[in-house]
Amino acid sequence: MKNADRPTSSITVHVRTALCTAQDNNPGTPLCAPRRTPRQTGATRAAHLAMASLLGLGLVACGGPAASGHEPHAGTPPSATDNLRPGTPNISGNTPSTPSPPNTPGTTGRTPAPATPGKTPDKADINPAALCVAELAAMPPLPAGTERRPLPDNARPPFLSSTLDPIHGSCIVRVTDNAEHPEAPARRNDYSRRQAFNANDTYFLLAASDGHWHLHDATTGRFIRVLNNLNGATDRLAGDAEPQWHPTDPDLLYFLPRDGIGMQIYQLDLKTNQVSVVADMGPQIQQHWPDASVASTRSEGSPSADGRYWCFMARAMVDNGSWPMRGVFTWDLQEQRIVGTLNQDGTPDHVSMSPSGKYCVVSHTTATGPGTRSYRRDFQAPYSDSTPDTWLQLHTTSEHSDIALDPHGRDVYVSVDYQSNGGDVFMQNLETGQRTPLFSTYPGRTETALHISGKAYNRPGWVLVSTYAEHPADDSSVQGLHDERRQWLHRKMFAVSLTESPDIRSIAYINSDAFKYEAEPQATVNRNFTRMLFNSTWNGSSMADQEVFLTAITPQALGSR
Repeated sequence: MKNADRPTSSITVHVRTALCTAQDNNPGTPLCAPRRTPRQTGATRAAHLAMASLLGLGLVACGGPAASGHEPHAGTPPSATDNLRPGTPNISGNTPSTPSPPNTPGTTGRTPAPATPGKTPDKADINPAALCVAELAAMPPLPAGTERRPLPDNARPPFLSSTLDPIHGSCIVRVTDNAEHPEAPARRNDYSRRQAFNANDTYFLLAASDGHWHLHDATTGRFIRVLNNLNGATDRLAGDAEPQWHPTDPDLLYFLPRDGIGMQIYQLDLKTNQVSVVADMGPQIQQHWPDASVASTRSEGSPSADGRYWCFMARAMVDNGSWPMRGVFTWDLQEQRIVGTLNQDGTPDHVSMSPSGKYCVVSHTTATGPGTRSYRRDFQAPYSDSTPDTWLQLHTTSEHSDIALDPHGRDVYVSVDYQSNGGDVFMQNLETGQRTPLFSTYPGRTETALHISGKAYNRPGWVLVSTYAEHPADDSSVQGLHDERRQWLHRKMFAVSLTESPDIRSIAYINSDAFKYEAEPQATVNRNFTRMLFNSTWNGSSMADQEVFLTAITPQALGSR
């Protein structure tokens, strides 16, 4: 899934995220672009679109079986288009209110000089009042229910120009121009479980195919800079750095050393370009696992909504290139200490803290462990008054999922169960264990792949779902239904309320034919549920058509629930 730097040693990367190893203080080395393969859908789903087929790698599918390690591949340095570009029209955002953050050290430093403008045509002549403002001012509530609506044959939105979704009324803006610049690293939204937007929706992050991370202006959509040439503890965000925005300060960004090697948490101040170490976890980790040298979530984890509690897995690095698992732990960023630990032998697909900070969710496939389980943050028993064990079972395996807040602010695990009769998307309360089905993914004898984003912490009670690779249940060779077999949930993204009788609000058609992993929509939502990013080929014929799109809706679009 992630990209990383060219290796400077013979250490082999761990198998799922194709991590490349090197010391973070070696500036100037080019980056590479191995990625995770897609998770399959249902018993008959094909292992389509794997990036491994392009790279010749054997990767772990997200929720699929493990594969053997491989030597990392190297790509090219950033191109001349990775430079500062001038501003463009406004896409209005909303400022969230979030819980108080942990206390972290202050930073100082200098701001880098602007770079030379890139080759992409400037859009500054567009009237600033025209970009999404008119569309949002007239936007009605989103269509509710599961009615199958027409699939419009609308053209791909122009670069950095607002477009109205003709069926749902949302505003869509294409924020990348990959097809026009094939010589430059392609950019994409990183993942559904990654919060791309900062605390006040003024910035968002995109991942580039050379392993760099790109900062964009979220009010204009325009590229600002590559997050390299930094000062302080490290010189850049590189590869699988797992960036996480500070919950309240829009100019602060947490991230890890590449691949988690070094067991630290960094903080980048975008105003000063300065990187500081806000957590040096290694000494405490090694009190529990003396040979541990890596602390990460394996790409898909998030801290608590207030940024205080983090759930990590600890691993060692050995001479034969393997990264054996040692255990899972909770880190308290405010008190700078380990709260609890759990010894583990098999390496999970990923781990994550719940939004409240009460629970650590450890997600294993059937090949590596006991499926997906939730633990108290101290990993002690009993889990709850009704659960005497140390854990609550959430799923028999690891599927596409996220952890969200229900309307009452309680942690819920939201995932899909392809083994159930309806292939249900469901939620499970992490405190009580109550499981509630939300909707079926098998209507009309069809199947679909999907991703879930539960990052709208300021609008509790909703998740974003994006679907792709729909096909008849009895013929997985057909990928993409454009005819009467298409069902209400296909080729779109929609909001689902986390209630017993869910409210479903369709947001936009996303028109992605997922030729490879990079084209999967993997839509993510901001904290207020007013801005979304997704990847799409927009009914294109190849990966050359893959772009990133921003969708905007009003705070009232979801209704009063």
